[in-house]
Amino acid sequence: MMNEQDALLKELIANYAKAVNSRDIEGLLSLYAEDAFFMPDGVRTLKKGQIGRSGLEQFSRKAFEIEFFDIKIEVHGSTAFAEAVAKTAASRPDRASRLEATSRDLFVFRHENGRWKIIRYIFNSVKVSSAENS
Repeated sequence: MMNEQDALLKELIANYAKAVNSRDIEGLLSLYAEDAFFMPDGVRTLKKGQIGRSGLEQFSRKAFEIEFFDIKIEVHGSTAFAEAVAKTAASRPDRASRLEATSRDLFVFRHENGRWKIIRYIFNSVKVSSAENS
């Protein structure tokens, strides 16, 4: 049975996916704490203030989608952890291929001012494939 904190954290992760899929950088950044870090696979670590400028502008050039599965939540006081599997797909309008990936993702959250915020988000790709668009 899912408790209230688990439900709130799963909702935050769903909102994260919605913000990424709709390219809503401001909405995405609102989910992060001020001292947060984004730690993508194969790319340097970004502070919250760098995400919109140098970390996610690629999404404006690509059709990018993410969906999280198998989310496991652990809450320890004002800190929480979520493990998930993410499936992503990206394509560029000027290319006829689509890149699909599966990753293992880890979110670390802190409860502050009555809300959960992301303080670390890290992932590593475990499967990457390319397909031709038809």
